[in-house]
Amino acid sequence: KSPIKVFLQPLKKDLDGSSENMGVQVKNVLTDNYKDRSFIANDIVLLLKKESSVWEASKGNLYKADAAAQKPPSVQTKDTGRLLGLVGHIEYSRRSTEGITIQVSRKLWSQIGSQEMTLVKLGSNITALR
Repeated sequence: KSPIKVFLQPLKKDLDGSSENMGVQVKNVLTDNYKDRSFIANDIVLLLKKESSVWEASKGNLYKADAAAQKPPSVQTKDTGRLLGLVGHIEYSRRSTEGITIQVSRKLWSQIGSQEMTLVKLGSNITALR
């Protein structure tokens, strides 16, 4: 299924927290025809700044500029120029996409997180259900 654009907001209880992870909540879905999406607890999701990153990566064009410069994609500078998204997991099951809470890394959220991001379901963390 295709990615969906969402409006995210960090949970108030996690804003000034000290743990390594924090919760962000989907406040609104900005994509039409998303009602067939379902998320359950422990689903693994990817939050991206740009939806085009998904399509470029699927075609093998994401790092074309680096290949032309003969610079391997694993080389990363201190800035967030390479940071395209972050992985998180769904905390609780919900019937609707609005209101789901996604646990993400506090450090990565501070670097790349924004209110409007693209949500891609990657799979389920089956080991968490055992």
